[in-house]
Amino acid sequence: MNRMGLLRRWSLSALLLLIGITPLSAQSPSPPFAAFDNGMLIYNNGAGDSISILAADYAGHVTWNVDGTQFGFVRYIERASQNAVSELGFVDLTTAPNEAVILQTQHLAWGYTASWMRDGRLLFAVENPEANPVTGLRDKVDVMAAQPGQQPALLGTFQAVGECGGGSSFPAAWRYAKEIGGLDSFRTLADMPYGILYSTDCAGSQLALMDPATGESTPFADFLTKAVVSPDGAFVAGIKRDYTISPLVPRLVVFEIATGQSRIIPTTAEPTLVAWSRDNRGLYYSIQTFDHNLLDDLPDEFLAQFNAAYGFELGYVPAYTVSVHHIDLDTEQTTLVYEGDAFVIARITEAASAVYISQIPNMGRWVDGIRQKEIAVDNLQANLAAVPTEVVAVERTEAGFGTHHFFGYFEQFMPFVR
Repeated sequence: MNRMGLLRRWSLSALLLLIGITPLSAQSPSPPFAAFDNGMLIYNNGAGDSISILAADYAGHVTWNVDGTQFGFVRYIERASQNAVSELGFVDLTTAPNEAVILQTQHLAWGYTASWMRDGRLLFAVENPEANPVTGLRDKVDVMAAQPGQQPALLGTFQAVGECGGGSSFPAAWRYAKEIGGLDSFRTLADMPYGILYSTDCAGSQLALMDPATGESTPFADFLTKAVVSPDGAFVAGIKRDYTISPLVPRLVVFEIATGQSRIIPTTAEPTLVAWSRDNRGLYYSIQTFDHNLLDDLPDEFLAQFNAAYGFELGYVPAYTVSVHHIDLDTEQTTLVYEGDAFVIARITEAASAVYISQIPNMGRWVDGIRQKEIAVDNLQANLAAVPTEVVAVERTEAGFGTHHFFGYFEQFMPFVR
C-alpha cells in the first residue's frame, strides 16, 4: 500500500470534515437522494439543493418507492439509560412543504430493513407484545404493512430464533453497525412476487418466505447472509456458508425463486457485501483485506501515550484495504470497480451514471485523537465522529467503469434509481 497516498487522501478528508464542507460531485449530476447528515434526515434533488426533513440522533433503513415520489425511513431518538425510541416514517415529495409523517412508534424489531411493497405500502417488522412465558422475552415478530392515512395491517407472525451477541472495541465497527442495521449483518425483509422474504434469526442467516394472504411461512435458505432481492423480485443473492465443508469457504450464491435452483458465483475472495445491478444481470460484491496494525505505525512514545489515554494496552487496531467488483451473470466476467484504503464497504448502489459506494474509513484519525486526548474514550459521539461514513462515486462508462471521486460525508446515503 502507498502510505503517502493514504496520508494525502486522509488529510484531504479530515480537512473537509474539519471546516464543515460536504462536497458534492461537480463532475456529473447525481440522482436525487436521501441521507442522514449532521443530525438531520435530508433530501437532495440531485442538483445540490438539500432540504432538512427532521432531526434525529440517527436514522436508518432509507428506502425509495418505485417512482421516487416517496421515501421511508426509521428515526432513532436516544434516551438516557434506556433503549432508543424508533419511529417508522415516510416523506411525500409531491406535497409542499416536504414533511415527515410518522406511521409507527412502538417496538420496531431491531435490525430488520423497511422497504416498499409492490402495492405501495411500507413493509416493516415489530416486536410482538406477547412475552415468552419461559424467558420473559418478546421473541415473536409481527410483519406489518402500512399506508399513509391507514392503520398498519398485520400480515403474519413468526418466532425469531437465535440470540444476538458480540461487540467491538472499534468505532469503525460501531459506525458500520449503524449503516447496515446490525453488528456484522442485517436482517432481510422484502416483498417479492412469491411472498415476503424474511430472516428468522438474529444473524440474518436463516431465511423463510411468508404468504402475505395467509401469514403461513415456509423455509427458504440456511446459512445465507447479506441476502438481497433482485430488482425484478425473481432472484435472491447472498453469501453462503457451508459448515459441512472444511475449511469453511463462504461463497456468493444466487437463488432462482421460481425453480428453487441455486448457482455458485465465482469471486476473487470472500465477499463482505452484495448488491444487484439495475438490470438484474449483474452483481456487485465487496472485499475487505487486512493491511496492517495501525499501532505498529506509532513510535514507542506515541504508543505509550495512546495506551495511557485508552486506559489499557489495546495492542491492535486493524487497517484494511477494500475493493468492489462487478460480475456479469451471463458471462461470469468479473471487473474491478473500485479499490481504496478503508475499514469496510457499507453499501453499494448502481445508478445510471455512477456507482455510489459508502465506506467506513480506517481509524488513523481515531488513534491520533485518543493519543492526544482530543477524543475521550467514553464519548460515543466523539469516537464516531472520527470515522464518518464516506460516499465515493465511480463513473459508469460505455466501456465499464471510469474514475472515482469523493462525493460527500453522508450516513445512510440512498439515491433514487429507476
